[in-house]
Amino acid sequence: MKKKMYFVLMALLLSFTFNACSSDSPEEVLPEKEEPEVPPEKYEDDVVNPDYVPIDWEKTKLHEIDEENGRYSFDASSETENLKPGSILTIDADTASYIVIVKKLKRDNGKISIEARKGDLCDIFANTEFTLSTGGESARNSSKNVMLPQKISFLDIDGEWKEYDFMNSSSPSHLTGNLWKWNNDELEGRVLYDHPKFKIYLEKSDFHIDIDLNMTLSFSGRTLQEVKDDIEKQYRSKALSIAANIEGRFETNQQLRLDAWHQYTCDNDERIKELSKYLPKIRVVFSVFGVPVEVSLNADVYRAVSFSLDGEISAYMGFTDKASGTLGFKWNQSDDRLGPVKDFKNELSVTYPTMKGKGDMNGKVWLYPRIRVILYELLGPSFDIRPYMRTSIHGGFYEELLSSSKDFCAWDLSNYVGLDARAGLSLMFVGHEVKNISTGDMNVFDKCIYHSPYDIRYVSSTSKSVQKNVPNTVKFEVYDMDSILNKSIPTILRQIVKFEGKGELSSKYGIVDHGQVSVEWIPTSFKDTLYARLYNVDGKIMKEAKFYGDTQINVMTGNASIEKTDVICFGKLEGMDDFSEVEYGIKINENHIVSHNINNSIYSVELSDLSEGAYNYCAYVKIGTEIYYGDIKTFTIEKNQYLSLEEFYNSTNGDNWINNKGWLKEADLLDWYGIEDEQGPVKLSLEANNLSGDAILRNCDYVTSLLLGDNPISSLTLENWTNPPYRGLQVGLPGNGENINMVSCKGHTDFYVKDGKLGNLNVSSLRGGLTIQRDISGQDERDVEIGCMNYSSSYDPEWSYNIIHGVNATVNEINISDCPGISVYIPKIKKIKIKNIVLLLSLLMMTGCGFMDCDESDNFTKQEVLDSYNRVKQLATNVYGFLKADFCSIDGAMLDAATDDAVHIYKSSNIQRFVDGTWSANNLVDNVWGHYYEGIRAANFYLKETAGLTFDEWKYSDDYEAIMKEFTNYQYEVRFLRAYFYFELIKRYRNIPFVLDVLAQNEANGVNPESYEKIAKFIVDECSDLAQILPVNYDNFSTKEKGRVTRAAAMALKSRVTLYMASPLFSEDSEDKWKQAAEAAYDIIKQKTDLGLDLVPYPQIFNDVNNQKAEVILYRPTGESGDFEKANFPIGVEGGKTSTCPTQNLMEAYDMKDGTPFVWNNQSNPYDNRDPRMKYTIVCNEMKWPVDPVEIWEGGTNGLPLQNATTTGYYLKKYVNNTISFEAGSTVTKKQHNWVLFRYGEILLNYAEAMINAFHDPNYKDAVYNMSAREAVNQIRGRTNISLPGFPSDITEKDFVKRLKNERRVELAFEGHRFWDVRRWKELGQTANIYGVKITKNNEVISYEKFLLETRAVTDNMYFYPIPNTERFKNPNLGQNPGW
Repeated sequence: MKKKMYFVLMALLLSFTFNACSSDSPEEVLPEKEEPEVPPEKYEDDVVNPDYVPIDWEKTKLHEIDEENGRYSFDASSETENLKPGSILTIDADTASYIVIVKKLKRDNGKISIEARKGDLCDIFANTEFTLSTGGESARNSSKNVMLPQKISFLDIDGEWKEYDFMNSSSPSHLTGNLWKWNNDELEGRVLYDHPKFKIYLEKSDFHIDIDLNMTLSFSGRTLQEVKDDIEKQYRSKALSIAANIEGRFETNQQLRLDAWHQYTCDNDERIKELSKYLPKIRVVFSVFGVPVEVSLNADVYRAVSFSLDGEISAYMGFTDKASGTLGFKWNQSDDRLGPVKDFKNELSVTYPTMKGKGDMNGKVWLYPRIRVILYELLGPSFDIRPYMRTSIHGGFYEELLSSSKDFCAWDLSNYVGLDARAGLSLMFVGHEVKNISTGDMNVFDKCIYHSPYDIRYVSSTSKSVQKNVPNTVKFEVYDMDSILNKSIPTILRQIVKFEGKGELSSKYGIVDHGQVSVEWIPTSFKDTLYARLYNVDGKIMKEAKFYGDTQINVMTGNASIEKTDVICFGKLEGMDDFSEVEYGIKINENHIVSHNINNSIYSVELSDLSEGAYNYCAYVKIGTEIYYGDIKTFTIEKNQYLSLEEFYNSTNGDNWINNKGWLKEADLLDWYGIEDEQGPVKLSLEANNLSGDAILRNCDYVTSLLLGDNPISSLTLENWTNPPYRGLQVGLPGNGENINMVSCKGHTDFYVKDGKLGNLNVSSLRGGLTIQRDISGQDERDVEIGCMNYSSSYDPEWSYNIIHGVNATVNEINISDCPGISVYIPKIKKIKIKNIVLLLSLLMMTGCGFMDCDESDNFTKQEVLDSYNRVKQLATNVYGFLKADFCSIDGAMLDAATDDAVHIYKSSNIQRFVDGTWSANNLVDNVWGHYYEGIRAANFYLKETAGLTFDEWKYSDDYEAIMKEFTNYQYEVRFLRAYFYFELIKRYRNIPFVLDVLAQNEANGVNPESYEKIAKFIVDECSDLAQILPVNYDNFSTKEKGRVTRAAAMALKSRVTLYMASPLFSEDSEDKWKQAAEAAYDIIKQKTDLGLDLVPYPQIFNDVNNQKAEVILYRPTGESGDFEKANFPIGVEGGKTSTCPTQNLMEAYDMKDGTPFVWNNQSNPYDNRDPRMKYTIVCNEMKWPVDPVEIWEGGTNGLPLQNATTTGYYLKKYVNNTISFEAGSTVTKKQHNWVLFRYGEILLNYAEAMINAFHDPNYKDAVYNMSAREAVNQIRGRTNISLPGFPSDITEKDFVKRLKNERRVELAFEGHRFWDVRRWKELGQTANIYGVKITKNNEVISYEKFLLETRAVTDNMYFYPIPNTERFKNPNLGQNPGW
C-alpha cells in the first residue's frame, strides 16, 4: 500500500513540476494552415485594423532586433497583454522603424519574444484618406485629413540622432531649410571630374534646399486576402491613390571651369558619396488616428556630364538659379501610372564666360540632389531636382588665317541653364513586392542665358562721309547678349571680325579688344560700302555691320512741261559732283526711265504720244543698290473730246443728219445739237436723226447717255470707255438687227433695244457688267433676239468678276474664249461654242431655258491651249482673280461692320444678318463657298494639266529661258493660292471637302469632308515647301511684275495658319502649337532684311502706293476708283454717302499718348493726346476731313438728323483717300486701291501672341526665339510717326495678354482681322454691346456723352459659318456645323 502510494505521489510530483515549467513560458502559435476566425464586421469597416496593438516604445525596452529573420524581443507590459499571433505592431528602433505582423509569440519572465513578418500601411489603414505634411501651401489648401509632424529628428555629422524643433522654429520657411545646404568655402576648387581627356572644376558652388514634403494616401476597405507566409489569409486594404510632392525653394550657384582636349564623347551619371554629409537624413513621425507613421527623407548628391568635343578648349562659365515651386506626382490604382506635377518659377543670373583654345563642343553638366522618401524602411516616393548648365561652342576663324603668331579663335557660343526633374514611386510601402514607376525626365525650363556674338554695330569714323581715295578709320563694336538682363553688352571674348568691301583695307581681319575693333579704309568711290562681318564655323555670315557714310544727296522733282500728248519731266541732284558712276532719271508710275543729259545738276526725260490719264512721276538716283527718290508729282494728259466726237460724226454720215447744228463748227460742245450737259455728265440724244453706217464712239467717259433709237445704223462700236460706277452708260438702240462691238469698256452699260433685234454682239475685255432689255422702264417684257454673242477677255486683277445679263433675251449662239470670272445670265441659249474650256465660266440658266449645246469642235482644243505659253500664263493668272478684297465687298459693307469695331449705316445690307439673328444656312452672308472652290478647281486644273510642258515653239527664241523661268514659277504661285483658298474655307466652315484633283460634277457632289486639322497641316507643309523655292521678289524675272506671290507671302500664310490652329477655337492643349506658331513668325522676323521687309510710317500702309512699301507682303489690287471714297466720305461732303462707322468701343481701345489706357469720363475733348493711329483710322468730330473740319454734333454739317449720318459719332478714315474729290471741276476723282492681305506688322503681333502663350513670360527669349513677345509688340508701338511708350518690362502675363489683344485690335483695325480674332479667341460673347457717342453743341460748348447703341445677337454657333443648304442638297455628305 505504501509502495503504491509512493508511485502515485511521484507521478503527481512530476506532473506538477512539468506543468509549473510549462505555465511560465507558453508558446502561442496560430494552428498551421488554419484559417482565422471570421472577424467581426468592424474588420471591414474600421479605419485602423482591430489587430493593431499600440506600444509606447519610449516606455517599452527593445532587447533584440533581428530584422533579417524577423525576430524581436521586448519587455512585457500592460500594452502587450492582448498581443497574439496575427497582431500588428509598429516597432520603433533607434535607427529604423518597422511594421510587423506576429506569427509566433513567447512570454518568458516578463519578456516577450516574437517571430514576425514585415507588414505595410495597407495592413493597418483602410476606408480613409489622409495627408502627411511638413507644411507648405499644399497642406494649407488641402481639405483632406492633414497630419502634421509629432516629432522630427536628423542624423548629424557624427552619426547621432538629434531632435529638430522645426514646427516651432520661425527661421526656416520649410522643413529642410536649416539642414540641407552647403557653401562655396568648403568646395571651392574641387575637381568634379578628373579624366585623362577632360577635367571639370567646381570653382564655386552654393546649394540651399528648403522644401516641405506632402503625401496624400487613400485606402480602400478591407477584404480577406491570401498572403504567402504562414498565415494564409488576412484582412488588408488596397492603396487607391497616392499623391506626393515636395515644394519650396531650391537655390544654387554653380561656377564651373572645363578643360578638355582632343576628340571625346562622354555621357556619365554617378553619386558623390562624400557630399552626402551636407544633406543629413531627416526622420519625421506623424500620428495617424493614433498610429505612429515614420517617414524618412534621405538625399544624396549626384553628378552627371554629357558632352562631345573636337579640339582643345578651356572655358569658364556659371549661373545662379533661385527656383521655387512644386515637383511631384499623382498615382491611382485604376490607370497605374504617374501623372507628373510641376510648377516652378526661376530667377536666374549669369556669370559671363571666358574662352581659350579652339574647337567645337556641346556639353551639359548636372550637380544635383536625389531625394528619397522611406516609410518604415520601405521605399516610397523619390524626387530628382537636376539644375544644369549647357553650352554649345563652335570655333570660327583659326589663327593661320590671320597671319598672326597669336593663338586666337572666333567663337559662336551659347550658354544655357535649365532644370530637369523626375519623380518616382516605389509601391513597397503599400504592399507591392517590386513596383517602381517614374514620371520620366521632365524639362522644367531650358533658357539661353548668354550668347556671343549677338550683334556688331558701327560706332564711329574719322570722317562721316565716304570720299574717293580719302583714308577713313572706322570703328565697330561687337556685342554679346545677356538674356537674363535682356541687354546687349560689349563682348568679353576675343572675337574675330572680317572686313570686306571695295577699296584698300589696312587689315583683312581684326581681333576684338574690349568689344571694339577698327580698320583703316580707303574707298574707291563715294558709293562704296565697308562691311564688318562675323562668320561662323561653316563660313556663313552670322552678323554684319556696314558703313557707307552720310553723304547728303538731295533729289528734287521738277515740274513737267506738257504739250498735248508730249511731256518733258525734269529732275535735279544736289550734293554730288561726279555723275559718271550713278544712274539717274525719272520714275513714271512703275517705270524707271534713265536720263543721259545732265547739266548743272539738272536733267530731263522726254515722253511722247502718251495716252490720256493721270501720271505720277518723280526724280530718282541709283547709287550702288540704293535708290533715292524725290517728291512725287502728277501731270494729266487730257482726253481730246473733240476728236472722239468728230470720228463719231463722220462714221454716221453726219453731213446727212437731219439736224447737225454746231457739229464740228462751234468751239463750245454745248452748242452742238443733241448734246446736253447734266451738271458734269453729258447726254447725247440723237434719236430719229438719220444716223447711218457703222457708228464709232471712243474715249468718251463723260458721256453717260447715248440715245440712237430710230436711226438706220448698221453697227455701233464703243471702245475704251470707263463708266462712272454710280451712273453707268445708257445706250438706246434702234433694234433693227444692228451689230454691237464693245472693246475695253469698264463699268456698267445698259442697252435698250427698241425694236428687239440685234445682230452680233461682240464683247472683248469687258470690265464690269452689261445688261440688255427692251426699254429703260423694264415694263416691256418682250424678248430681245440676239443673233450671235462673241465674248473674249484676258485676266485683269482689278476686275475679276464680270456679268452679262440678257433680260428676256434669246441668243442663237454664244462663242466664248479666254473668259476668267464671267457670269452669263441668259434665259434662252440655243448653242454655245467654247474656245477655252479650262477657264472658269459660270453659265447660270434661268427657269424655262432652252436646250444648251456645247460645241468645241471649231475652236481651241485643250491641247492647243496647253501648247500656248500665253494661254497657259493666263490659266495661272486667272487663279489670282479669286483673291478677295474688303473694300465694302459684302453687300456694300466691310466685314468689320459685323464686329464691335464698326456699324454699317444701311440696315438693308446683308451684313446685318451677322448681328441681328437672321443669319442661317438659307440666309447667308459672305457666302464664299462656291467662290473659293472655283479657285481651287482652277488651281488643281493648272497643276495637273501643265506639268512637264516645254513650249517647243519658243525653244529657239531669245526669250525661251526667261519664259521657262516664269512658267516654272507659276506652279508655286498657284500652289500658294490654293493653300490660301483652303485656309479661307476652314476658318469659316471648319471641316470641308479636301480635293487636290479635278473632279467631275458627280464626283464632287459625293466627297466627304476632311478635318480642319488635316487641311491645316497640308497648308503649313505647302508653305514650308514654297518658302524654299518662291523668289523674294520678281526683279530678276523678265516681267518684273508687282503683286505676285513671294517667299514672304508663303511664310506669312504659314504664320497666320499656325496661329489660328493654336488658338482656343481650334485647339485646347496647344503649348506645342503655340511654339510652332512662334517659330513660323520668327522665321520671317529673323530674315526680314533678306526678304525686304520692315515697318514703315503707319499711314503709308493704306495709301494709293502702299504696294511699294516694305511692310506690305501681299496685296490685292482693285484698280483706280473712287467708289470706296464715295461709300465712306461723311454725309455732307460732296459725293459722300456714309457706310462704315467706327464705334465708341474702338475709339476707347486706343491708348493715351503716354502709353496708359484711355478711360472714358465725359472729357471735354476725348480725342486729345491719343495713340496717333486713332487719327489715321477714325474721323472724329472737328477733324479736318477730307478738307474741312467735320461737324458731327447734332445739327452739324455732317451729323444727325441728316439722313445716313453716322449713328456712332465717327466716320472711317483708314484706306479712304482724301486727295479724291467729287466737287465740280475736280481733276482727281479716283485713285489706285490695294487691299493688304499680309503685312510685316501682323507678323510681329502673331509672334508676340504665340510666344506669350507658349512660354507665359512677356520677356522670354532664347537662342531659338531671340526676341521676346514684349520686344515684338514694342517694335509696333515704336514705329516711325507713332512712337508710343513700350509695354513695361515688369508687365504680368495676364496684363500682357490683355494689352496684346488690344494692340492687335487697334493696329489691324479695318483690315479684316477683328472678325476672326474674337472667334479664334472664343471671345465673341464680349462683343455684343455696341456703343456710340452723342455729340451736342450749345453756345459754342461741345459735349460728348457715351450711350449704348445696340445689343447684338451673339450665340455660340456663330463661331463658324453654316454650311450652305444649297451645297448640302447637292452633297448630303457635308453635314452641318453645330447649332445651325
